[in-house]
Amino acid sequence: MAIKKTTMSFTENSEYTIIGISCHLADFRFVHYLNKIKYFNFIRYGEFDYQFKNVEEIFYFPLYYFDDKENYMSYYFISNRSEDGVLMNEWKNFDYLLITKSKLSDTKQKTIFIDIKKITGVLAVSQLQTINKNEVGVLLSEIELYVMEYLKQSKKEQNKLPLN
Repeated sequence: MAIKKTTMSFTENSEYTIIGISCHLADFRFVHYLNKIKYFNFIRYGEFDYQFKNVEEIFYFPLYYFDDKENYMSYYFISNRSEDGVLMNEWKNFDYLLITKSKLSDTKQKTIFIDIKKITGVLAVSQLQTINKNEVGVLLSEIELYVMEYLKQSKKEQNKLPLN
C-alpha cells in the first residue's frame, strides 16, 4: 500500500491572537499562576509532538488548553521551547505562546496583558505578528487537531470506566 503524503497550506485568518510571554518559571508553575486569573482554567493536555520539515526527529512541547464556553473562546498555552529546540524560531525570545482561537478585543487583550505582567517572574508580554503565515497556520491547525484527538481519546477512556 502506498503512503499518502498530505501537504497543508494556510491562508491568513485573523481569527486568532498569539501572545508571546518571556518568563523564567516552569510551564506548570506559570500555568498555576495563570489559572489564578479569574477568567482562565487551563488543563494540561500532555506533550504536543511536532515534527519540523526536513527533520526526522519529533519534538515535544507541553500544551495546556482552556475552552471558555461562556465566551465562545478557546485558549492554547504552549511552551515555545523543548529540551531539543524551539517551536517557533521567529519568536525564539519568548518562552511561551498563549494562543486564542478567536480574535481578542482590544479591551480583553489589554486586561490579559496587565494580569500576566503582574505574575512574578514574567519579563515580557507581547502580541506577536508573524512573518511566515503558512508555518504559523500549519502549527495552529496541528495544535487544534492534537486537542481534538486528545478529547476524543479521553472520552473513549471515560466510556471504558466501570459503572458502580
